[in-house]
Amino acid sequence: TSEGSRLLVDADDGDSITALAGFGDRLFQFKEKSLAIINISQSVEFVEEIHKNKGVYHSANVSTFQYGIAWASRTGCYMYDGQKVTDLLIKDGIRVVSKAAWDAFYDDNLLVGYEPKESQLILVNNGDGNDGDGSSMFYDVVTRSWTKGSAATFDGGDKTNFVNDWNGDLCHFVESDNTVYKWDHSPDSSANIVITTKDFDFGDASARKKIYKVYLTFKGDARNVQVHYGVNGLDPALTFNSITSGTDGSSTGSGTAAKCIAHDAGTTDWLKAELKPSSPINNVNSFQLKISGDGSNATAADFEINDITIIYRVKNIK
Repeated sequence: TSEGSRLLVDADDGDSITALAGFGDRLFQFKEKSLAIINISQSVEFVEEIHKNKGVYHSANVSTFQYGIAWASRTGCYMYDGQKVTDLLIKDGIRVVSKAAWDAFYDDNLLVGYEPKESQLILVNNGDGNDGDGSSMFYDVVTRSWTKGSAATFDGGDKTNFVNDWNGDLCHFVESDNTVYKWDHSPDSSANIVITTKDFDFGDASARKKIYKVYLTFKGDARNVQVHYGVNGLDPALTFNSITSGTDGSSTGSGTAAKCIAHDAGTTDWLKAELKPSSPINNVNSFQLKISGDGSNATAADFEINDITIIYRVKNIK
């Protein structure tokens, strides 16, 4: 309903407005517990949608960019693309970030920003009344995928909300050292890298499979990179045979090591590493791969992965 030139939206619900944002001909009124989407395209404004449990606690929880509006709340991370509201923690009906993982990461002062050069949303833990640990999560708008950054990816001190400068760079101010920081997406060496695939059941969780090998296309210095696999939902801790050729990435099926892809093929060319399991992978229901650093020696900044291919066969039902 309207009162004079005002539009009353759940005025007596006991909830306070925390942020306002606009995209196209829609105005977003965020409260702590709900979101109202107001259509302002016509001569008379009207409330188009009200979303319960999708509110925010701070204006820093909201980011507006060319694709829409994104925000983080206790119940999830959402994006409005001009047509609908989507929960980014769910992809094609499957939850890609668990509730436990989101609850562990989320805080009411979570920073949400957009990096246009990489088309990524960046979320940073800022602490609930205290300094956050600087951990982060990245959402790629193009691939619709999530990556988690370890603690201290960002400074742990209290931070302002994100802003984009004249060059499109994502910036924020840190109170502890009175410094404005710019996000740099260039890779750095790290011993803490962990890339874990989903637990692949290849479309049928009940069917038994045989895994023959894995092809990993990569380039860069892989001397400190470990590769493990796991089956049937177990933590990846099993190893592959070592790569024996520095020219074509092949393996003879002998020797076994976590650092199985180190070789002398150089660091500028793409190489397809043939990963053969150190023991047969037979009669399994699912398969998972983990690529990580060794925890002490830094993985080189130029290490890149292009694709992963799993060679398998579904076993006959007996």
